Amino acid sequence: MATLPYFVFSPSTLLSMSGIFRGPDTIRTPSAEDWRAAKVDVIIPALNEAENIVLCLASVLRQTLRPRTIVLVDDGSHDRTVEHAKAFAQHHGIELRVIQRRAPIGKTPTIKRQARELDSDVEFVLDADTVLESDNYIERTVQELYQAVGIASAFGTILPQRTKDRRQAIEWPEVRAFGDAHPANRPVQRTNWVRDLARGITNVYREVLYLYLQRFLYRGQMALFGTTTNPVGCAVAYRREYIRAIFDHIGPILGDDLTNSEDIFIGFSMLNEGYRNIQLPDVSARTVEPEIQRLPRQIYLWSSSFLQSCYYFDPLVRSPFKASKRSGGGRTKPGSMAAVMRMPEPALAYAGAGLTGFERRGGATPQSFDRARGRSDAQLSAADLGRRTTGAEVSAAGVAMSGLAHAAERRIIREPYRQAFGRTRTEEFGRPAGWILMMSAVEKVFFPTVLAIMVVLGRWEELAVTAAAETAICALALAMVMKRRRLEYALKAFLVTPIRYGLLAFELVTIGRFAADLWITQNRRWRK
Repeated sequence: MATLPYFVFSPSTLLSMSGIFRGPDTIRTPSAEDWRAAKVDVIIPALNEAENIVLCLASVLRQTLRPRTIVLVDDGSHDRTVEHAKAFAQHHGIELRVIQRRAPIGKTPTIKRQARELDSDVEFVLDADTVLESDNYIERTVQELYQAVGIASAFGTILPQRTKDRRQAIEWPEVRAFGDAHPANRPVQRTNWVRDLARGITNVYREVLYLYLQRFLYRGQMALFGTTTNPVGCAVAYRREYIRAIFDHIGPILGDDLTNSEDIFIGFSMLNEGYRNIQLPDVSARTVEPEIQRLPRQIYLWSSSFLQSCYYFDPLVRSPFKASKRSGGGRTKPGSMAAVMRMPEPALAYAGAGLTGFERRGGATPQSFDRARGRSDAQLSAADLGRRTTGAEVSAAGVAMSGLAHAAERRIIREPYRQAFGRTRTEEFGRPAGWILMMSAVEKVFFPTVLAIMVVLGRWEELAVTAAAETAICALALAMVMKRRRLEYALKAFLVTPIRYGLLAFELVTIGRFAADLWITQNRRWRK
C-alpha cells in the first residue's frame, strides 16, 4: 500500500479521475493460456500468528480452486503457530508442508526461495493474518494472470478485518468442526476491549483510505494504463517464473537488501519490464490491521519502500520526460514486426531489472551481470531476442524477414495495453505507467512539506481551507464509488481526517531518514 494517499486532492487523484472518465481499453481477447491447467502453490509466511493461522488456512480450504501445495513458512515464531496449523491440516486431511526457521530472515527471502524451490506456475502469497473473504479469490486471480501476455500479478480488494468479520470466520463449518475436535487449538474472539478499541479506530481509518485507493485511484490507473503501481502483498497471485527471474538477476547485486516492503519492490520490478499488476474489484480479502499506536511504524515501512524503489527504478519514475520518444520513434503498431519481435514467452519471460541504483551501488550493470555468466555480446543479443519472443512469433518473424509471401497470413492477436517488454526499453523510452509513480512521488514529498511550511509560518487560515477542501473531495469521491452506502462513507471520510493529518508528520520523518540514507550514512541495507 505504498501509494496510500494521505492528501487526496493531488496529481494522482486527477490522473485517476481522467482514467475513470476515459474508461478502460476496449480490446477483448481470449486468454493467452489455459489458466485451468496452471499449477498453483500457496505460500503462507508467518511469524507469531497462532491466533490467526487457523482462519487463514480455513479460507484456503474453502476456495473453489484448490492449490496443489500449501507451504507454511514459519519465520522463527515463539508461539503455537505451527502446532495450530498442523492440527488443522491433519483434521481436514490437507497436505501441508511446513518450513520452520530458528530465527526470522524476512518475507522477501521467503518469496525468493519458494520461487526457486517450487515448480508451480503460480505462486500465491497469503499472509497468515489474512482471510480470503471470497471463496473464488484464488480462482479469479489465477484466471486474470492468464488473460494476456505480461500480466505478472493479480490481487483483489483488500480491507481491514473487523470484529464481526473474525466472528463470522470462526463460525465457518470447517473452523467449528476443528474447534470441537481440538478445543486447545480453537480460534477465539478477542476479549481485550482496549486493544479492540485501538484496532477498531485503525480499521475505520484504513477502510476509508483502502476504499478510496482501490475503488477510485486504482480504478483510474487500471483504466489508463492497465496496471497499478504494485500488488497488495497480503493476498496476491504471482507468475512464479517472473518472480524467480527478478531475484535471479537482483540477487548477485543486492542480495536480500532490497526495500522495506517486498510487494512494492516486486511491483516496480514488473512495471520496469513492461508487465502489469492487476487488481480485481469482484473478490476481496480481510487482513488484521495494527493497533492505532503502531500505525507510524507501518507507514514508515510502506513510504520508505516507495522512496527506495523510486531510487532504484529512477528511469521508470522519469518516464513522463520520455513521453515524446514513446509517441514518436518509440511506438510500434500492434502486429508490426517490431512489436512481434518484442513479445515475451509468458512462462520464460526475462524479468530482470536494469536499475541505475544497482549500478550506483556496486558498479554492476545488466550487461556486466550477463557477461559474468560467460555470455558474449553476440550471445546477449540473441538471448535478448529469444526472451522477447515466443516460438511461434520467432517463426513468423523469420518468415517475414525472408520475404515469404505467406507472412501476411500470420494471425495477429491484439491484447489490451500492449507494449514492448524489457528493461532496456524502459531506460530509453520509459513506460506509460511511470506517470503514476512520478505523480505519487511528487505528492508524497511535496504535500507534507508544504503543510509543514504552513505550520511553521503560522498560516492557519490557509491550512484550514486546504484541509476542508481536500476532505470534501475525499468524501465526494467515496460517495461516488460506494453506491448504496454513500452517506456512511462520506461521514467516515470526515471522521478520519484528524488521523490522516496527524500521520502526515511521520511522512516528513520518512523523507528525512531516506535522505540521510542516500547522502549521509550511505545505508542501503533496506530489507523486509
